[in-house]
Amino acid sequence: QLKVETEPYTNLVLQQDLQATLAVNSTQCPSCQKSSRLVSQNISWTAVVQVRQKVAHKQTFFLLEQLILKHQAHSQIVRVSDSPDGLDFFFMERRHAMKFSEFLMPLLPARKTTGGSCNTKVLSEDIKNNEATIKHALCIEIAPVCKHDLVCLHPRQYAACGTIGPIVLVTSVNSSIHLLDVTRMRIGEMKSDIFFHNPRDSIMTMSK
Repeated sequence: QLKVETEPYTNLVLQQDLQATLAVNSTQCPSCQKSSRLVSQNISWTAVVQVRQKVAHKQTFFLLEQLILKHQAHSQIVRVSDSPDGLDFFFMERRHAMKFSEFLMPLLPARKTTGGSCNTKVLSEDIKNNEATIKHALCIEIAPVCKHDLVCLHPRQYAACGTIGPIVLVTSVNSSIHLLDVTRMRIGEMKSDIFFHNPRDSIMTMSK
């Protein structure tokens, strides 16, 4: 029951009682609607970021785990699975996977494979409602060198790093690979794009 009151003129007050009926309709936001639809189809993820590094240990991924937790970049990850050469990070939405990959790229010397874009696979399609269920996969390859590895530089890398080496010691790894020529005690830095133009495996690691 509502009472509407107004004063159109001085000392003149008009009142009227109104009967109002309120209806509550349950609904979901578009993101929740999509999640519910995927759950009904037994689909637990729609995008995966596959991070790979072809080395014999998981040293880099231990560091990566700390950085992900430090920057709270795991908030949208729904599942993580182990693979022989790395880890798979699963997401419910493609945009979350893309944002996660953009977070990873500046942290380590890495490159996106498959042309730098996601591979897609259509699971189902509803032409009538203009809807489709698609899974996306993005692969990131980390340079297969770690701290304290011994590396023999490619001639082009040798020139790009200030003619140090060619046998050099990796002193640290972040967005670039930092090198030390132990014979002449000179240091150098190799960007990820220079490394992947002529990728090299370590000739000796700390474990050997």
